[in-house]
Amino acid sequence: MNDKLPTIVPMNAIVLENARVCNLRCAACPTTHAVGYPAGFMTMATFRRILEHIDRSVFPQCGLTGWGETFLDPNYFAKLRLLKNRGYYVGCTSNAILLDRQRVERLLVEGLDLLGLSVDLFHLQASGKSPVEMAKHLRTVLEPLHEQSTGLTVGLNVVVPLSGRDFLFELLERVEELPLSQVSVIPLIMMPTRELHGELMSAAEISELQQRCIARWPRRRIAFAYLEPPPAGNCRSDVHHNVYVSYDGEVSPCCTLALEFPNFCFSGMAHRTAILSFGNLAEQPFVEIWESPDYAAFRRRFQNGSVPEVCGCCNAWRLLPEEVNRDAH
Repeated sequence: MNDKLPTIVPMNAIVLENARVCNLRCAACPTTHAVGYPAGFMTMATFRRILEHIDRSVFPQCGLTGWGETFLDPNYFAKLRLLKNRGYYVGCTSNAILLDRQRVERLLVEGLDLLGLSVDLFHLQASGKSPVEMAKHLRTVLEPLHEQSTGLTVGLNVVVPLSGRDFLFELLERVEELPLSQVSVIPLIMMPTRELHGELMSAAEISELQQRCIARWPRRRIAFAYLEPPPAGNCRSDVHHNVYVSYDGEVSPCCTLALEFPNFCFSGMAHRTAILSFGNLAEQPFVEIWESPDYAAFRRRFQNGSVPEVCGCCNAWRLLPEEVNRDAH
């Protein structure tokens, strides 16, 4: 057995869940089906205690985001300022509905480094916006990025169901003028209902979609997740270098194990995620949590070529199926 584990210095990123409440109810989102949701926001008191237990030398990057809409948090900019004052590279994800020019200009002033926009068929259905309306909205709110030189990187994340393949092209054609550094196309990896499993795309179908995008936009940066296998001895969430901290300070290896919701694996088997916490970062230093026997044993399972039983509910470490059995749907 290989008992050697990666050192905690340096890690990669820590995600601080500033909000566990959302303005949308998207059909494919686990939060729509989750236990105990919505729950609220990370308080400033909890946030400040967490900052005392982490350090930029260990986590150079911080995701100030989570299982909710980032910009619902009334204290978001105060939290962002504290992180930037301590030297962190900070990113967040938003469904873009609440974004306006004032917020974007404030993000530029406070120094946000990475803004990920999640825009796909599910978001538009839940918000009642058409692709035309969303593209127009984004062009308006992101205009300050054209008007000045900034350090803010903007990316677009698109979850693509089987029935949304053509929608992907409709959306990308309408956002060609936006200052996007990259577009990430993601298959359905979280499927809280049996019907959604029928929307899962196979590896061959995703590959075909990638070739169509290359032919249509040969110079555009469009990344297709899940066409490559997960790294050996790890998960795509990178449990050896990343951690997820829930709104109340609980430390989980990833976002999937920080929320309880139904989920179908690629084979079609039904599961329910279970919350896995190794400690509370508002109460304990990170090194104490990271080096605890239980957390070390969890990581060692991956490193030795197996997967912890609690991860059976998730698809982040699995290969996309070559074919999807849709006969049962």
